[in-house]
Amino acid sequence: MSWRHLALAGTFLYGALCSPGNYLERTVDLCKESRTIKEIISEYPYSLEQEVENKLELVDSINKFLDQHEYYKDKKSFCTFFPGGKDERWNLYVVKKGSQDLELSTIGDDKQALEDIKATYDEKTYDISLFKIYSPGAPLTPNFLQKDNETIARFIIHERFHEINDPYQQSPIIMEESMAEMLEHAVAREFFNSEYGKPWNKSAKEVEDHLEKRLKTAENYIRAYEDLEPIINNLNYSVELKDEMAQPIFARLKEEEGLKNINWSNFASDFKYLRHLPLFNTMHLVLGNDSSNTIREFMKIEEKHQDSDNNVDAKEALAEISSIYSGLINTPKAISIDKVATFYIPRIPAIPFVHPLF
Repeated sequence: MSWRHLALAGTFLYGALCSPGNYLERTVDLCKESRTIKEIISEYPYSLEQEVENKLELVDSINKFLDQHEYYKDKKSFCTFFPGGKDERWNLYVVKKGSQDLELSTIGDDKQALEDIKATYDEKTYDISLFKIYSPGAPLTPNFLQKDNETIARFIIHERFHEINDPYQQSPIIMEESMAEMLEHAVAREFFNSEYGKPWNKSAKEVEDHLEKRLKTAENYIRAYEDLEPIINNLNYSVELKDEMAQPIFARLKEEEGLKNINWSNFASDFKYLRHLPLFNTMHLVLGNDSSNTIREFMKIEEKHQDSDNNVDAKEALAEISSIYSGLINTPKAISIDKVATFYIPRIPAIPFVHPLF
């Protein structure tokens, strides 16, 4: 056995026996640490430190960048490094056929328990999806850190927006998720441009390419919904007839998007991220591709349309967003934003108006 193998064996033995508990159970709060990433992970086995060092450096850079952001600062999620933690959990999503009415959405670690809940629903009446997700509350794990840099950045930024929007948690999920979907791309692009010191570097370009794909996917889903809407709203149709009439629409979407399966449940699950993505992307373009401007205006409109229980009237809020920003498309106009100098909006491609869903 070589000296290198002996050293590696000793490292693992130390991590397993000499440290307080198994090394997989040791957590580190990166946001509170004064040590460098290299110093922190030097306490872990050689194989682990080689796998995660660069990605933890990336997460640290993302956190430091967000700490300087007007709205993302002081949000301290995605700080805990836990080599033995679970990051993948299960989401059970139940939707009544012939509708977009969410019957149940629950997340858990115990797949069998969720399977048991699933079995209580009549599959003639409900479409049910059970799929893996990365839990927003989960720690940073080696499994999550294997993802590419752009995906890690987008995910962290997406989930942190839900913390920013916390005072407006009564805003409909289909509205908040669409904004989070847009901002994960916008802020990730800002991060990579800052990180690499030049615009349109490789990572920023990949984020932009991913957004373009999502906008195309949104077009396909919105077109599908527009075809489904008269079926959903016809009170004279039975659940069975609505489901039958929807199948050609689902088949078209399945072919367009290369999906393995599509039904009422996973359509609703996907659609909440896409329904207002084109509208919010237009809003962001009009506001100068500046995420702080976009979040400020979005939250201002949410607050304007809140009731005393913090419920946001999505129909009114979305109508106001559409009336302000859709009217600026293809027309150079000057607008003024709070504490931001007046500027001219360049011509950008027209994006069809999206009727609100709430």
